[in-house]
Amino acid sequence: MQNNSEPEEITKLQDLDINEDKDEDEEDRYIDEDEEDILRKIEELSSQENNTSLNFEINKHPRVLDILLEAYETFPNLRKLTDLNLTNNWLCGWSLTIELLEFLKLFPELVSLNLDWNDFSSVSSVSSVCTKDQTLNLKHLSIHGCYINVIRRNSYNIIGFLERFPKLVSLKLGDNGLDDKWMKRFEPVLGQYHDLAELNLNSNVIGPEGAKILANVLQGNNFSRLEIFGNNIGAEGAAYIAQVLAQCPNFVELKLSMNNIGDEGASKIAEALRNTQYLKLASLCLGANNIGNEGASKIAEALCNAQCPSLTNLNLSHNNISDEGAKSLKEKLSPYHNLALLKLKL
Repeated sequence: MQNNSEPEEITKLQDLDINEDKDEDEEDRYIDEDEEDILRKIEELSSQENNTSLNFEINKHPRVLDILLEAYETFPNLRKLTDLNLTNNWLCGWSLTIELLEFLKLFPELVSLNLDWNDFSSVSSVSSVCTKDQTLNLKHLSIHGCYINVIRRNSYNIIGFLERFPKLVSLKLGDNGLDDKWMKRFEPVLGQYHDLAELNLNSNVIGPEGAKILANVLQGNNFSRLEIFGNNIGAEGAAYIAQVLAQCPNFVELKLSMNNIGDEGASKIAEALRNTQYLKLASLCLGANNIGNEGASKIAEALCNAQCPSLTNLNLSHNNISDEGAKSLKEKLSPYHNLALLKLKL
């Protein structure tokens, strides 16, 4: 009986080894296919005179930067690259920001870079790469969902990386666990973005102190769009965001949903709307904020009193507005003929 059982056990172990080899071969095959896909897109860019964009979204290839650098000499047209999407490529590691800066130095015409859904949780300081006076021309940068503040001691290192892009027009840092302490460290850099027009901090935890920092630095004619839904800024934070509205005459979009601002916070926003003449606001999102009839009514009255002809989208859904309050709101907003979308889902 013992002799019969041993071969069976050996056979099973052999089968397991074979399966593991197959898994490794399959993984290598996918990596090779991804690398071929990257090279194919580079070749297409080089063959199309007017094409200056590369999209490697969800390639899941951590060597994508190395492959681009290897192709740099072979395909001279790569140097005209203006738009690069590296979303979800498993980019990670201590040297990631250093590698990115070294890479970006070779592409002076690059103005848009998307790094969403990579891993910036363990990046190093970039002081060894270039001094603060060595800056790059990037204008649009997105680093969404990249675990920036997962490891506190490393989270501030990326601020030095962001400091190298003083010409930014839009910056997206949503879903990174950023809190008021991180925002305090980032404040001097944010204040240097004199051309900044759009800022996305959705789904972080900046709280009222983070909102206060935004009020300190976001001002002037350029700034026009702010997205900070899901940051628990409360009524206190809403008062600071109201200051941003008052300080930026070309403001066109505010997304402030899921911040628990209540009637008190809505009243602060309403006051800013009422006191700002010729506001260019086109979209105002205040959904899921525990706003009742009182706060909603003040928003509607402020919009009616203010000269805000550009408003086309008002979102007050998932608040505490009664049926009567919704009816009253619609009546007050009836003069707004350009209002194409009014959300009041209760």
